[in-house]
Amino acid sequence: MSTLKKFSITGTAGNLEGIAHIPAAGSEPGRGDAPRALAVVAHPLPTMGGTM
Repeated sequence: MSTLKKFSITGTAGNLEGIAHIPAAGSEPGRGDAPRALAVVAHPLPTMGGTM
């Protein structure tokens, strides 16, 4: 079972909001209780004016 955690990253163009699925403590044998890293994968939406 996992927990959903909301987060916000402030940037020059505004805030990036997200939700992370955090595994429950002890749900992954051999790993610590807290995640060691979080990856953000994002891309601009051209239909809303975003560019690469």
